Amino acid sequence: ADNVRLPPMVFDMVAKLEKRLAAQPNDAEGWARLGRSYVVLERKDKALAAYAKAYELAPDNTAVLSDYAWLVFNENPGVTTGLAQTLYVRLAKLEPAHPDALWFLGFMAFQQGDLRTAVNHWERLLKLLPAEDPGRQHLQQAIDSARKKARR
Repeated sequence: ADNVRLPPMVFDMVAKLEKRLAAQPNDAEGWARLGRSYVVLERKDKALAAYAKAYELAPDNTAVLSDYAWLVFNENPGVTTGLAQTLYVRLAKLEPAHPDALWFLGFMAFQQGDLRTAVNHWERLLKLLPAEDPGRQHLQQAIDSARKKARR
């Protein structure tokens, strides 16, 4: 990836946030903000560590949880076990209609060959997506594909 040109003040803000969190390590929101900053700076390892800290401090915060889960899953897209699974299952418990959780749980079920469950999750997600959402078409294709596979 090309190195993103960022204004120097972004680095100053990150440095200030790092310093503040060193002094106040129990600020879950601060850790999440630092995690988001690291994502922008393309420092994945640091982003994962910051989100891990935010999650440890606020395990029921669905915004932190969904960002952290997405980051973990994108480290190994296609792997629906381990930490990604743990995080998304927790997210679904806390917020059963969370779009990311519905997508992931459907994908996980699809990978395990549980096509009915996959379709179930994805159809719930389809109902939540606005009509103009570009993801609707891909989701509908995934649902059709799972249904076709289930009929074989």
